[in-house]
Parts: sequence; C-alpha cells; structure tokens
Amino acid sequence: DIMMNCPTCNSNYLQQVGTGTQRVEEEVKKLFPQARVERLDLDISRKGAQEELLRKMKNKEIDILIGTQMVAKGLDFPNVSLVGIIDSDSMLALPDFRAAERTFQLIVQAAGRAGRGNKPGEVVIQTYSPDNSIITWAAKQDYISFYFEELRQRNILNYPPFTSLLRIVVSSNNEEKVIEKTILIAELISEVTDAKEDYLQILGPAPCPIQKIRNKYRYQIIVKSNNKLLLKSIGQFISNEVNFPNGKIDIDINPNSMM
Repeated sequence: DIMMNCPTCNSNYLQQVGTGTQRVEEEVKKLFPQARVERLDLDISRKGAQEELLRKMKNKEIDILIGTQMVAKGLDFPNVSLVGIIDSDSMLALPDFRAAERTFQLIVQAAGRAGRGNKPGEVVIQTYSPDNSIITWAAKQDYISFYFEELRQRNILNYPPFTSLLRIVVSSNNEEKVIEKTILIAELISEVTDAKEDYLQILGPAPCPIQKIRNKYRYQIIVKSNNKLLLKSIGQFISNEVNFPNGKIDIDINPNSMM
C-alpha cells in the first residue's frame, strides 16, 4: 500500500526520495544476518578501502556487495549469480537529454555483472515504471529498439547528434549578481548573432537543474546550432569579453552533463 500520511505527524506533504547505500546495507543485514555484507560507494573509496573490498569479493569473502554506479562498471566477478538494481528509473526524470541513454546503459551494465562465469545469472530490477519502454528494452537488452527510438526523440527535439550545444553556466555566492551576469551574456549573444535564424536557438537564462552547489548559485544559457564553429566562436567571444571577478563562467561545447 502507498503511504498517504506521515506516521509521526500525519502530514500529507510526502515526497519520494532515493535510497542511500547505507540504508540499503542496514536493511540487507537485517534480512540476511548470516551473510557477509559490504558496501562500496564514494565514501568507502575516499577512505582507500576500495581495493581491499574488491580483493575480498574476488576471493569469495563477501556474500553481498552493495554499491553505487561504480559497482556496475568494469568489474568481473565470475561467481556473482544475482544482481539487484534498486530504483532503476530514478534517472529518467532528470532534465538531461541523455537521461534515457544513461538509464539504459546503467541497467545493462549492472545486469552484465551477473552470470559471467559458469553459473547462470539472474537480474532483479526494481522500478516504479515497469511498462516504461526504456526499462523493458534494457531488461531485454534490446539495443536496436532503444537506439532507433532514442534517435527519433532527439531528432524531434533537436538534440545531439542532430545539432550541437553550447552551455554557459554562471555561478557565484551572490544570486542577484549571477542573474544579472547571465542576462547580460544572453543579450550579448543576441547582439552578435542573428538569433532569429533557424540555425541558432537560445534557451535561457534559467536556473541550472542543480541550482546551488557548495553555496554557489548557478544559472545557465544553452545555445543550439548545427554550426559547431559558430558555437565555438560565441564561447570564445564570451570568454574574452565578459569578466566576473567574484564569480565563475563555465563554457562547454556538447557537455557530458546538463545538470
């Protein structure tokens, strides 16, 4: 059953949140008290324990390994026969045109950790959207269907590989100054280019999807064009002409992340 009210205060203002690896570790240890359970995430890696954990996993000294995306990529443990993927569709809602691609890629990569040796593998995928095409294609490892649908969507919305992107991110601990500078940059771009032409589209200024990082406010402008040389020229112009002494201006062509 779906919980409609907080059991403590009875408030109906509820929000779905992700499941942290530490919480998952606690629950797994309760369910399987005899199992040797370990966790591999960024905190563990920072402590320098990653190599020791991987050695223990390889030597069958770990029964259940819980981890973030780093567990899904490039690890080869022939004795792993079961992989569980928790909250697999959480990335689909991200405001990034590569969200579907990354979700598909992560599920396929994580599933590939099971059954690499002589033992048959099984994969359990937890999802709130079992009928979502991305999830079902990933579960079936149907690369072709995903590929053609993803290309169709990107073509309709005019995203790479059908165009190129210039992303300008302005950041500072003073939000008002960030907004002023971002508006100024957008006006400059409109002045030095003919923004009404079909080959150029300016999106923003607008807050970044992750609007604040380490007490720095972040606003962005995205410029779309089939002319990559033009985007590079615009980026170089902004870099040369716009100063922001108490802040930062990041300029990126076809960025890996839109967050």
